[in-house]
Amino acid sequence: MNNFKKIETFLNKPRIAVVSTIKKDGTSQLSPNWYIYLDGAIYISTTKKRAKYWNLLRDNRVSLCIYSEPLANDYVVIEGKCDILPKEKIFPITEEIVKLYVPVDLVLDRVAQIKKEDRVLLKIIPDKYLSRFWGTFI
Repeated sequence: MNNFKKIETFLNKPRIAVVSTIKKDGTSQLSPNWYIYLDGAIYISTTKKRAKYWNLLRDNRVSLCIYSEPLANDYVVIEGKCDILPKEKIFPITEEIVKLYVPVDLVLDRVAQIKKEDRVLLKIIPDKYLSRFWGTFI
């Protein structure tokens, strides 16, 4: 398996993505998020109340650290730019994200709750990857 395939295989599993955005003062703002990896991009559904949303409106540079639990033996760091997608595009992908993390019998309730929130969909286009799998940096 080539190196990029290893990264894609890793990203295609439900894990937590720690998202780093840039605050007004230039320091990092970090938050853990659910995500889905589709067609070479990372998608994260969030509300307009979150600090990361406001930070990304001002500066669309973003870094992610996605790791294996509980020891973080394997991880992928992504640097890139974020596009904020309009409301009409968010719910099909947001529902797919929910399906990855929520027990099947609770998905419909969670999606119904999410549809009541003022949400956006973040699309992160990776410019750079750094990964480690069992001590090997790729």
